[in-house]
Amino acid sequence: MSDFVPTLSPVLDFLDDHGTPKIHPLPIAAHGTPFEERPQGVWRAWDALPKTPLMVSVSVDGEPDAGDLNLDAALSVATLRSSERYWSGGSNDVWVTPLPLALLGIVQLPGSSAGKRTDRSPRLPVWASTVFAPVSGQPGRWAALCIGHADEVRELLSYIHEVGKRPAWGWTVEPLPLPMEQARALIEAQRPMPGRDARWTPPYHHDWVGAALEKLAASERAAFAAQR
Repeated sequence: MSDFVPTLSPVLDFLDDHGTPKIHPLPIAAHGTPFEERPQGVWRAWDALPKTPLMVSVSVDGEPDAGDLNLDAALSVATLRSSERYWSGGSNDVWVTPLPLALLGIVQLPGSSAGKRTDRSPRLPVWASTVFAPVSGQPGRWAALCIGHADEVRELLSYIHEVGKRPAWGWTVEPLPLPMEQARALIEAQRPMPGRDARWTPPYHHDWVGAALEKLAASERAAFAAQR
């Protein structure tokens, strides 16, 4: 696993029967949760929404802590807080969270230490979003770009009252006046990408590089062996 370098794959490589890009593993929901409230149902609904280029900004109390401030990470936290969604990773140490954002692509990791890929291999979404950067001329104001559904993004951000460990308020979600392809190229140029930048920190429950990922791979191998 340590020699594997993830590469970005086209979203169309990983569509389910409903045309929704596959991301895996998603969280699990309590038994009896209606499908539309389960992670799979929420992701299917969000993927179908129209998405446009957006600028998201926020005021932060003081200088944020060191490290990148990721919009998709903030939205992932908000997703788990919103609408009383009691999702968890279950027995998995690693899992991804659906978001109402467009995808730049999907990274598929090998499902075993031998490097083989299966339908249940981890498939990590690379969201069309950037890290926050200070807004010139506006002290304490930070902004990030994304391609997403404005109303859903705005609703999720109402659950976020901190950035890093600093109090935050005054979220705004505004249209970014750029053609879609130009916005996409701008976002991709600013986003740390897998295999290109060690700062790639997508919004997952784990960083996908250590013992937890190896544990997931071992679990996938055992499940595959039991089916043979």
